[in-house]
Amino acid sequence: MSSKIERKPMTIWKSFILIMTACFLLAAPQAMAQDGGQQEGYRGNQEYQYQQPQETDISDKQLEKFALALNDISEIRSEYSEVVSDVKDADKAQELQSKYTKKMIASIEENGLDVEQYNEISMAMQKDPEIQQKVQEMSQ
Repeated sequence: MSSKIERKPMTIWKSFILIMTACFLLAAPQAMAQDGGQQEGYRGNQEYQYQQPQETDISDKQLEKFALALNDISEIRSEYSEVVSDVKDADKAQELQSKYTKKMIASIEENGLDVEQYNEISMAMQKDPEIQQKVQEMSQ
């Protein structure tokens, strides 16, 4: 019994981190897109200072897979938000969280990536406006 008690918090923790990461990754591209050119002057001043050649080994095929997974995860996240908002029981919420975390992972894998690759592309997208632009175009 004690091994279940010890393992359960770790599973909850991993699920929570994965869902929060997925939510963050989904929100980041939207926030960047909404920013548009509002901070262009600020970026213009900083661009020279931070602009360095960045090599990314992300192929267009990987970006396509990422864009598909991103769309799927967005739908899963919306569905999860609707379902979990009606749940009052903590155990039921945890069960739903685990279920939707598994759905997100399955979606990433069904689109030909693993979670690590998905996260790497997401981070690259946040750092590289060209990658962000490509993903946005592929997501539409």
